Amino acid sequence: MASIMKAILALVLPALIFVGGASLMGRASGRDDALKASNPPNPKPLNTRVNGYSSDDVKTFWKALGPGGRIVEEKFLRWDLFFPIAYGGALAAGTLWLLAMLGERRLGGRALLPVAVTVLADWVENITQLQQLGRYGSGVELRAGAIRLASTATIVKLLAGGVAFAVVLVFMVKVIVAARAASAH
Repeated sequence: MASIMKAILALVLPALIFVGGASLMGRASGRDDALKASNPPNPKPLNTRVNGYSSDDVKTFWKALGPGGRIVEEKFLRWDLFFPIAYGGALAAGTLWLLAMLGERRLGGRALLPVAVTVLADWVENITQLQQLGRYGSGVELRAGAIRLASTATIVKLLAGGVAFAVVLVFMVKVIVAARAASAH
């Protein structure tokens, strides 16, 4: 029973850090309020757009935020440079913990690949958006190639993050099945 609880914790803890951390960052940075106060209200944030975004989408989003909202968005993006360390570390720890419980240490590097891709893509997304937000605020035209890079990084981050959580889920189920089989004997 203890190994089943540990296996569940290996999935739940990273999920709580991800959801709780994102929620906390949105509130503490003022982003949630800035999104509500935008015109039109509550535009879909760029970092959650699974299908990506264009330069026009970015301009529309940043225009909707207004000058004060863009200051808050910059603050959020700067904080979001550190968030991947928290959720990525939790996902990596959960993955390695489950692999150790399964006695599968040789899979470590390959099993962590989706986590690494997610974290790197998140950093590329945030750094590129920060650079382009500075250009937008200065009245300088956005670089279409940079926006494509940020958009692609967003898509990769979201997909690889989903795969990383799926990997943890699969290993968790394997640990639970093994623990139930061992207790049946």
